[in-house]
Amino acid sequence: MNDCPICQHPERDSLELQVLKGKMTKRDLAEVIPCRVDEVYEHMSRHLVRKQLKDVDSKRNVLLQTLQKLSDSLDNIAMQKQYGPVTTKQLVQLGAEIRKTIMDLNILEGNKPTDQHITIEQYNDFRSLVVAKMTKIYPRLCPDCAKLYDELVESLDEEENKDASSVIQIK
Repeated sequence: MNDCPICQHPERDSLELQVLKGKMTKRDLAEVIPCRVDEVYEHMSRHLVRKQLKDVDSKRNVLLQTLQKLSDSLDNIAMQKQYGPVTTKQLVQLGAEIRKTIMDLNILEGNKPTDQHITIEQYNDFRSLVVAKMTKIYPRLCPDCAKLYDELVESLDEEENKDASSVIQIK
């Protein structure tokens, strides 16, 4: 039986989360439990890690389900009859959520975060997805959004050409 006072506390999950988010110090947690500060350090380094490892599969499933829901949301936006600034904002937010979820999944699988950089392959996959979805909805965009989309695609193409030419020059 585990005699760790933190593991046995009825509000363990909530207290651990407060410490992990920086809303409570380890010393504060020791006072709340009550226990010694060194017991808090031992718990956070040993017991919390074990618990998290058990939760990895369920977290992975949650992240994959979240990606599916985000994809469904993108499909729903693609089926709208008209687009304007609100839809554009929704698309930007959706892109950020997709990116965050992919980063969380990478971290969960042991890949180190790279200061929010993405690989060229990830970028190309995401760009292909957005272009495929936007191709379906482009005819329904308001004139301002269509112009903005055209400028965005043009600037992305220019950047790709610059990157490709610099790669060729290096070799």
